[in-house]
Formats: sequence, structure tokens, C-alpha cells
Amino acid sequence: MIRPVCVRLCCLVSGCLLFTGCGEKIVPVEGQVTLDGQPVPGATVTFTSEDGKNVYSGLTDDNGKFSLSSNKGTGAAPGSYKVTVTKFKAMAAPVDVAGGDDPSKMSKEYISQMKKFADMSGPPKGPMPPMPGKVGGGASGPKSELPEVYARLETTPLRVTIPSPGPVKLELQKSPRGQ
Repeated sequence: MIRPVCVRLCCLVSGCLLFTGCGEKIVPVEGQVTLDGQPVPGATVTFTSEDGKNVYSGLTDDNGKFSLSSNKGTGAAPGSYKVTVTKFKAMAAPVDVAGGDDPSKMSKEYISQMKKFADMSGPPKGPMPPMPGKVGGGASGPKSELPEVYARLETTPLRVTIPSPGPVKLELQKSPRGQ
């Protein structure tokens, strides 16, 4: 037989869970990114929890301001985070391949390289040609316009604890101290 005290306790616990909600609490996070005191527009700001389980990101506006979000909603869960900041130039196709999907307007050399690489009758015949608009080729990707130290979790000096007492200020330097 179930005691009335147990029933009341179960109802109280269930009611608390219902009203407070289950899962992680997300709090709003806003901030600004500057480089040597100047706002950084078009940068991607990524907060990664120390254990690597939570990731939140945002894009800076013309004034360097951002707000975080994820598939969990707008904001971030309370905790300690490593912060990375990257910014990439928009890539434009060179004039000789600007024909889009129209092969007749693409560079004959580029088409020749792609056909050569696509020939799967044997091992690859050299590195893959670079994508239109990219300099170089192979697996190396584009580099951030910002100092490399801020682009990697292993090297970033930026740490933030959420919730913060106000907007997060990420003050980047072209020549970070200790570098």
C-alpha cells in the first residue's frame, strides 16, 4: 500500500519538474568582436564548452555585434567556453570560369584538368584542380583573415563564462600577447 506522504511527495516533485522544465537552461548571449579596437563585421563566433559537448555560434554584423544560437534555440547553456573567431573572404570565380554551369564559357584548361582528374580508370593523375575562385589546390582550405591563434580551439586565448554580467567583449589583436 502506498503511503499518502509518498503520493504527495511524488506530486510535488512532478509539479516542480513540470513548471521548471527539463533539460538545459539556455540564456541569451550577446557581444561584440573587435580587432585592435575596430569592429569586425562578417566574422563567425563559436563558443565550445570545455568538455566539447555544447557548441553555439553567431555571425557578427557591420558593428561587430553578435548573438549566439544553436539547434537548441537562441542563447547558450551556462558554463565555461573556449571561443574561436574566424572570418573568410567571399570567394569569387575568376573571369575565365565565371560562366557558371555553362561549360562553353569555362576555361578549356580547367575543364581539361577536371576531366583528367575524373578519369577513374587508374590511380589519380595528380592533385585535384582548385575550385574556381580559389588559389592553390588540394586539401588546404581558406585561411581566416583574422590572426590564426583565434581560429583553433587548441590555441585560442579567448575564454568566456556564461552567464556573463553583460555583453561579451571579444577584443582581438593582430599580434596577440605571447605569440
